[in-house]
Amino acid sequence: MSADRKARFSNLARLKGAEAALPATEGPPSPEPLEPERVQFGSKLRTDLKMKLKVASGYEGRTQVDILEEIIEKYLQERHPNL
Repeated sequence: MSADRKARFSNLARLKGAEAALPATEGPPSPEPLEPERVQFGSKLRTDLKMKLKVASGYEGRTQVDILEEIIEKYLQERHPNL
């Protein structure tokens, strides 16, 4: 092993020993997921509405799922606020 290589790794053993000497600490609590988990949802939609939804999502730079979720949330808030 060359002198350069030995010099580069000379502190490695000391650093490994320092890591072992650190007290074990609990990490922070795991954060809440940013978005709720999604489940597969299958349904049929009129062709004309599906095409308009696809075009609208493209204009807005959003996914079709995001738009549908927003609409469903508004519907539930207005018609079934106790849910």
